[in-house]
Amino acid sequence: MLDPKLVDSILEKLGCGEVPPPDWAGLCSLYYQWSMSVPFDNIQKRLFYSGTAEGPIPGHTSDHFFRQWLAHGSGGTCWSNSHAIHDLLDAIGFTVERVAATMLSSPDAFGPTHGSVAAAVEGSRYLVDGSMLTRRPVPFLEAALPHAGHPSERVSMEGRGGLWHVLWHPAHRPEGLACRIEEIGVPLARFNEYHERTRLRSNFNNALYIRQNRDNGVDTIAFGERMRTLADGTVERSPISQEEVTAALVEDFGISEEVASLLPEDASP
Repeated sequence: MLDPKLVDSILEKLGCGEVPPPDWAGLCSLYYQWSMSVPFDNIQKRLFYSGTAEGPIPGHTSDHFFRQWLAHGSGGTCWSNSHAIHDLLDAIGFTVERVAATMLSSPDAFGPTHGSVAAAVEGSRYLVDGSMLTRRPVPFLEAALPHAGHPSERVSMEGRGGLWHVLWHPAHRPEGLACRIEEIGVPLARFNEYHERTRLRSNFNNALYIRQNRDNGVDTIAFGERMRTLADGTVERSPISQEEVTAALVEDFGISEEVASLLPEDASP
């Protein structure tokens, strides 16, 4: 349970004028503000691996996630940002469930490798994902997100083999990346077990990845490149040095200089 004073600080930084009501309008408003304000990144995880790497992986609790975000601007990877979204929505009064999924980066991908959140309002269930950052909740319906204008909203949901699949378009996979929903209503202990598995194997353990929505596009730094997803879905790419990374994190992504200066260089692939 999040401390009410912490909830107030979170909502203030998100730009919410008041506590959103636990209904469809409130869910849309809060998730939009989250999608525009909280980056998807592995900053805390990279710092963790540059030290002793002892104890729980960063973001095992929503309290840790939010205190780092409030102090330093960093977000988290999927399991940690899902804890945070789940607990924030729950504190406000929404009906929410943890979701386990698999990013189908290859035909033989084995999971779950992705954490997310489902929220139920007004008799329908919606995906509110802290990694895809789709700006609007995605309904569990066989359809594309309607009237998509922003590149992060290029999302569709379909049923395959009895499981829901979400197709979205990160900068490193602009052609589309499918996410297979494995389980809705994952118990907390099992969710943390899935998170802990990433200690040994994850695409986000060895190199910086950060993505944040802008009003007219999406900015990404990943795998030694700076990428900008334009309104039409095309991606501009250019190499970026470690010195440029540090400056960009502070000036463009709002990460504290204290944290940005501590990040290790990407490990060799």
